[in-house]
Amino acid sequence: MNKFKNLLLLGSVVTLFSCSDEVTKEGLNQNLLVQKAANRIAYINSPVELVKPKSLNTKSANMVGYVFHSPVNPAAYPAVKDKNVKIGVGETMTIPYGTTFDGNINLGGGTLIIAGTFSKGNINGSEGTVIIHSTGKWDSGDMNVGSKMTFVNFSNWVTSSNNINVNGVFENQGVVQLKTLNVNGNSKCYNNGTIVLSADCNVNDYLWNEGEISSAATVQVNGSATLINKCKLFGLNLRVNGYLQNESYIKVVKESAIDGGGNLYMMSGSFMETKDIKLNGTISGANAGMAVVKYTGVKTANSGSSITGAVEVSLNSTTFIEKTGCNPGNGEVPVNPVFTHVADVTSPKMPITGLQLSCTSVKLVDNLALVTYHVAGEPYGALLEVFDVTNPAKPVIVNQYWDQESDYNNVEIDTEVTTDKAGNTNRKVWVAGANKKMKESNGATIFEFTLNNNVLGEYPEVKKVAVDGFSANCIEKNNGYLYASAGNTGGGFVCMSSDKYEKRGTYAIDGAKYITQNGDFMVGCVENGDNSKLLVFKANDKDLKPVREIMIGGITPANGKDVVKLVDGKAYVCASDNGLKVFDVTTDSKEPVYKFMGEYGGAHGVAVDNGLIYVAHSGPGCYVIREKDHEVLGNFNFKGSANFVCANKNYIFIANGIGGLNIVKRD
Repeated sequence: MNKFKNLLLLGSVVTLFSCSDEVTKEGLNQNLLVQKAANRIAYINSPVELVKPKSLNTKSANMVGYVFHSPVNPAAYPAVKDKNVKIGVGETMTIPYGTTFDGNINLGGGTLIIAGTFSKGNINGSEGTVIIHSTGKWDSGDMNVGSKMTFVNFSNWVTSSNNINVNGVFENQGVVQLKTLNVNGNSKCYNNGTIVLSADCNVNDYLWNEGEISSAATVQVNGSATLINKCKLFGLNLRVNGYLQNESYIKVVKESAIDGGGNLYMMSGSFMETKDIKLNGTISGANAGMAVVKYTGVKTANSGSSITGAVEVSLNSTTFIEKTGCNPGNGEVPVNPVFTHVADVTSPKMPITGLQLSCTSVKLVDNLALVTYHVAGEPYGALLEVFDVTNPAKPVIVNQYWDQESDYNNVEIDTEVTTDKAGNTNRKVWVAGANKKMKESNGATIFEFTLNNNVLGEYPEVKKVAVDGFSANCIEKNNGYLYASAGNTGGGFVCMSSDKYEKRGTYAIDGAKYITQNGDFMVGCVENGDNSKLLVFKANDKDLKPVREIMIGGITPANGKDVVKLVDGKAYVCASDNGLKVFDVTTDSKEPVYKFMGEYGGAHGVAVDNGLIYVAHSGPGCYVIREKDHEVLGNFNFKGSANFVCANKNYIFIANGIGGLNIVKRD
């Protein structure tokens, strides 16, 4: 073995490196390095179960400052004997079972128990408690609950032509049929029974429902009012100007209107049915899990309205919602996917220098997987690896290209394959990165490789193309042209021909991170702290003229991958510690249609494949979310911190930085 040899990399010569068998006079001994690379793969091929997530839901309401009353024994207290009675602080009196009272009660801080019938009487006074026992009956017109009074009902009674006007506290644990329930300002209503209304239910302050409330007219949540529904809520119509939180089931016969300033919050697993829905305000969902608003008629969503979080609002939805005692549920139980952990691949170290490499991107096309690595921080150092995945149970590394003078950030494989007269196939591979000797720019470089019969060859020719910026972050080919992003300062987005690299269009902007295309649109992600945004272009726009900008809020910390995937008009944006945000690129709305935050860490990579969303989310690993209903199925909690994921045709590569690669197959 020679003690010192020249190391040939990217057409340049780096001298006086101490070497080993990995280095020959021509440069790196690629064959030996590939042989050593095989030792980095540990084949597992055993079932792997997703780690069930802890509850990621938020805002489940708890009743604060109030406890439902327990039943009382009327016989334990003295009976009311006069028609004009004052009940003071600490006193309790009862109208016995089988008797009727039609006089006046003056409450001065005491308690009245109605076990008989309260008929055509009056209850006055400054404060106190009225308890209608299970044997009691209210037959005295409208029930007016004073500002410092609490009325508690355990009975079943009908007063269909009268109203309950609540200015204090009304608690129902029985069954009552009324005309109108008015929960006025500075008042509270707590229901753990059944309230049937022939007219409106008007909420102007606070209504808590653990039972059933039914209105033959309109349920109205006005102004700054709050309605918490934990069981069943029915109405002919629904109108929300305040805040309605549904944790179970709502059914509206005709129209549901969420007015401007109104917010319908749907907890995970909740379900709402309506004929028509008119949206001027907000329908929001939990952070994870799924809720459904199912309409059978017409949906109208006006300017300024938004639908955010894990909630589906759709016509005749068949999305599964689990049946409970309060909730009839919806759809059929979905079959959860099954996965096999195929292999683990350790991250390599640079030859000669021994610097640890970190995986930066993966691209799966046909039976190939291209993987890029670089040295995190200084100095430079990079690797491109070619995997043959023809045998899904035994992926193999067939070729490598080591680069001592560059960083590799992102890889693209040409889907077009040419064949020469001898039957050999050729296809291009492009890598976005940086090269320290690139004089035509501040370092940002697009590298071109050629695969001959799906291998790079032992000493491949590499073409380097300069683009504006310090480092190229992303590269994608569409319709014969390359689209790239580069930054951070002095960069932007660029379109160039994929053969001669002639520029067709540029969009100069600092912070250009990612660019991708699908369907009718192309989007570019621009990182700028709390003012980060998506630039939306028409598909194949070589001039790079945005049709709209969508402000997407913060991306922190800065200088992350900021991966974006575009699927069916929805941009899945990895905002690092601010989670995964999904935006509808057909509108200008800055409100995400869905947002996911894991238990801790941040969203760095995303892939959508065959009905599943894969989110590389730091410490917890790679989350798996069902695309249809956003149900979080769990996460792959492999060693390392997940920072990139690629999925294609049920084959999943999860990159964990210096922790290596995990290869998974969906069965």
